[in-house]
Amino acid sequence: MKEQANHIKSNLSSVLLKDLCQKGEKAYTVWQKNHLRPQKILEKLEKDLLRLNFEDVNHQSNLETLAKKISYSKKPHDLNCLLVGLKRLQNEDDKPILVNQEDKKISTPKKTKYPIYILLENIRSAHNVGAIIRLAECVGVKKIYIGGYTAKPDNPKVQKTSMNCHEDIEWKEVPDTISFLDKIRDEKKWQILALETVDEGTDIFSKTCRVTKKPSLLILGNERYGLSQETLKRSHQILTIPVYGKKNSLNVSVAAGVSLYQLKHQLQ
Repeated sequence: MKEQANHIKSNLSSVLLKDLCQKGEKAYTVWQKNHLRPQKILEKLEKDLLRLNFEDVNHQSNLETLAKKISYSKKPHDLNCLLVGLKRLQNEDDKPILVNQEDKKISTPKKTKYPIYILLENIRSAHNVGAIIRLAECVGVKKIYIGGYTAKPDNPKVQKTSMNCHEDIEWKEVPDTISFLDKIRDEKKWQILALETVDEGTDIFSKTCRVTKKPSLLILGNERYGLSQETLKRSHQILTIPVYGKKNSLNVSVAAGVSLYQLKHQLQ
């Protein structure tokens, strides 16, 4: 009897979710057409979501979050993004592949024998910095050095793009990147790897790319002008990423992702 009751309840939730999706789409259409926020329809949608939140145990946290966000939607695009989440819940029981949406609860990063560090030299966009910080946290980068006019992790735009990963990764501002590079070269404990688009660089995927198994510092430069000549001269190896289209380079945060995962693979 209990299983039958749960089955009936699940079917009811599916019907209600479908109804809410239709109401949301109606609100979106009205908003797009009239260019006015359909206040009453949105208020009703929010109330229905909260009501369903008490009845559907499986989706409570997601439904409550969606309901709260509806009241903050400023334009049709915001509402449309929320509808994507609602439709995902509606089809959840039919999905054969489980998509992980929750972050892992890791208190401390895993210690690696050959840690990777990053130096950001004059990165113009705070959004790129935030994306790199999020990436660095995922890859397990030991520390990020902030050089030149690169936006620091306390910048609101950086924090937003990093999805608050700035709280989970160590960073330090480096006022003089050249002096910093000279210092770590003298220590002879690091390998300094510059990522740049130069003809004499080493393809990061080629067999000639020989990454020494020691702590590595990957240097990423300005989106338009790249790394300075002084920085390139102090690197032990200049790495390049092959491109096969018209453009000669990738976005700096994308390039960081490609190179960091490749380095991680080689250093394991």
